Amino acid sequence: MKDNPIISNLNLRLGWGQTGNSGGPTDLSVTALTTNKIQYFYYGQNGQAGMNTSRQLATGYAPTLTDPRLKWETNEQTNVGIDLGLLKNELTVTSRLFYL
Repeated sequence: MKDNPIISNLNLRLGWGQTGNSGGPTDLSVTALTTNKIQYFYYGQNGQAGMNTSRQLATGYAPTLTDPRLKWETNEQTNVGIDLGLLKNELTVTSRLFYL
């Protein structure tokens, strides 16, 4: 097509990719210790719960509930495009189609 007087440029574009998001500090795929809403009652006299003992509230640590099957959010995208130049690139056309 080097000597073609009408078509001076012809390119086919193909693309594929993945982007993602690893989550934030609330990601529940890794076990961690938390104090969030973890409170325990304990009894002051020999650890016995009786009529005359009062219970006291204390904050503690506990492991978070996790799901090891969780993975990153992933978006996949494919695109097809064409670049066309006509009459020594006096007229150019670019067209692209994206699939999500």
